[in-house]
Amino acid sequence: MNHFFLSLLSSVLAVVAISNDCLSQSAIAVDRSFSSKKINEAGDIEGALYADRTRRIRLTASPKGSGEKIEVASSKAKDLYYFEKEHNIVWIKFKAIKTSGLAFTIVPDSTKDDYDFLLFKAEGRSTISKIQKKELRPIRSNIARTRNINFGYTGLRINEKHTHNTSGINAGFSQTIDVKDGEIYFLAIDNVYDNGGGATIEFMYFEEQTIEGTVVDSDNKPVEAEIVWESKNYGAELSRAQSNPSDGMFKITVPYDKDGTDEYTLSIFSEGCLFEEVTYTPVEIEAKSSAPLKVILPKLKKGEKANLKCINFVSNKPVFLKSAYPSLKRLVKLMKRNKDLKVLIVGHTNGCAGGMEFNQELSEARAAETRDYLIGKGINERRITTDGKNCKEMLYPIDSGPRLQALNRRIEVHVTSY
Repeated sequence: MNHFFLSLLSSVLAVVAISNDCLSQSAIAVDRSFSSKKINEAGDIEGALYADRTRRIRLTASPKGSGEKIEVASSKAKDLYYFEKEHNIVWIKFKAIKTSGLAFTIVPDSTKDDYDFLLFKAEGRSTISKIQKKELRPIRSNIARTRNINFGYTGLRINEKHTHNTSGINAGFSQTIDVKDGEIYFLAIDNVYDNGGGATIEFMYFEEQTIEGTVVDSDNKPVEAEIVWESKNYGAELSRAQSNPSDGMFKITVPYDKDGTDEYTLSIFSEGCLFEEVTYTPVEIEAKSSAPLKVILPKLKKGEKANLKCINFVSNKPVFLKSAYPSLKRLVKLMKRNKDLKVLIVGHTNGCAGGMEFNQELSEARAAETRDYLIGKGINERRITTDGKNCKEMLYPIDSGPRLQALNRRIEVHVTSY
């Protein structure tokens, strides 16, 4: 076998040798997934799951019980730095992938779960011993009750006031940190409830940009609006601002992962108006951040409509994408705050493959799925009618690519009475 093929074989074997439990020193993984067996073996810091350099960690199951040692419980109520008790705990060790700000979101599979966390920065070989002896405190923690807020999400988020949040009804997120490439961190995650579901940890190594603009209603009058910047993939709120009621102007600092795959949503919500949502990719953030944005919010009056491009569906099914739920939550909020509002929900499809009859039924089913979601959240069914437009009113051509095709699979909300 010649030198070229020996070299090629060596390279292939080197790639294969990267196991599920340990990545090479330089590799950056988009996703790291751990089985329930591995999770339950990581109840002590010495057996921490090694995620190395990654953007997303998938825990396929909730941890069960504490480890062999009680390491990060204090038996003290309202402790800022430690859990009162180790319930169902897993340890994760990871490396920062670059020098930047770091935020992360822990997204539970079930809103019935309540995940808390402690984050430690490694300080050399004695780190584990210092943590076990409580000589090294966590640089961030959040032990707040999150099950009934933020969909149960917790983590680090920009513009948060506190580095540590204690138990009870407190802010579900803590301040972000600045990290350097290659630094090592230990993350202890505890699910308060037994027999829970798994979770996803989404890391965001962020840059910051400023988006400026003006919010007006359909009569071109300035309005006071709530401006929220979210991760579209996970619905996690990353920052927020308010427009000036006198001139409608706003300025919001938005974090984004320049090298990540996530998209972002800028949502604008004002009383007496339909809300608006603008989606961005990282490339679009850099390109559009310098140009002022003008947002027109349709007033709540008969005939006005909102094209909710963020409430999207699985291809060929009346099934919401996970990214649709923050927008659905805003729609519920709109309906609850405006008791006299009645709407027509119109479903749409991306193209008409399968025939007009199939796509007509599909568009109607998507509208019905949205109606049923609202009814399930306490909205009176008499306030909602539905319709479907199949592929007649696509926003983008059928050959526009996966991202824009997904935006065709949407609903519109028309005001029928107010």
